[in-house]
Amino acid sequence: MSATENGGSLLSRAFSASEAVYDLVPKFLVLSLPFIIWEVTTRSGLVGAEVLPPLGPTLGKIGELIALGDILARASETLGGWAISLAIAAAVAIPFGVLVGSSDFAYRSTRLIVDALRSVPPLGLIPLALLLFGARRYTELMVTVPTMLWPIMLQVAYGIRDIDPMILETSRSMRLSRRVLYTRVIFPAILPYLTTGLRLASTMGLLLCIGVEVLTLVPGVGSAIAIAQSVGAVMDVYAYTLVAIGLGVAMTVLAYALERAVVPWKASNRRTSR
Repeated sequence: MSATENGGSLLSRAFSASEAVYDLVPKFLVLSLPFIIWEVTTRSGLVGAEVLPPLGPTLGKIGELIALGDILARASETLGGWAISLAIAAAVAIPFGVLVGSSDFAYRSTRLIVDALRSVPPLGLIPLALLLFGARRYTELMVTVPTMLWPIMLQVAYGIRDIDPMILETSRSMRLSRRVLYTRVIFPAILPYLTTGLRLASTMGLLLCIGVEVLTLVPGVGSAIAIAQSVGAVMDVYAYTLVAIGLGVAMTVLAYALERAVVPWKASNRRTSR
């Protein structure tokens, strides 16, 4: 490579890096704005420390809880329940979505019951789940799995129905086996829809897991918030609440990053990568 080409490559990389940093600046400002408002509010004396503790000590409390291992333990419990819920929901929703999307009759005949089941408030299942299982992980699964199931199933069904019929006819005329048809034609076609469904289910499921833990005291970040509130440990409440927010933000960022990595040809990903 010549010196000119090498210099051009370095300039191109530097420009790409500076552009990436420029894109991150507004996102960082948006994320930091609530903390700025928090700090200004506490310093102005408009709200007492017994209601809203200062930001610095609250962050120090998070560091203390991390050192004790409490935050890691509670976050592991929440993420464990979330992962199990997502695995069960995906195992049920993907084949069911393929089945519903592959048949006009199945799609039309299940539309009403799917819409009816989707309209059931997830938190409305908590009393029944508590009656059956008590404050155990099964209660969380009973509430979160149905909620995470629908976006995955519907996105897969939409993906199947959006495949160009000409592609399927061409595949059949080439006498492709069923295995090759699904692995080389159908799965790549529905992959953008599947990743969208998994992303929606992941973020919704994590929020719901924490909410269920708050209400049922199933072990996790949510139950730590509820227990701290019940004993009047205000700073612990805010510390664990910040941990819950951090988990939600991290989950959203990771889900978008994985989606861009798995399906870079998706239209929305092409726009964001420019």
